[in-house]
Amino acid sequence: GETVAAVTGGGEAETARHKREEKWMWKIGGLAVGQS
Repeated sequence: GETVAAVTGGGEAETARHKREEKWMWKIGGLAVGQS
């Protein structure tokens, strides 16, 4: 998340967006593991 934001020069808004996406990825991953 932060690395991509830094490389793309997206700034704080971009960093925050990537952090939200990462949280969703963790939630989805946890659900997938829990149901397997």
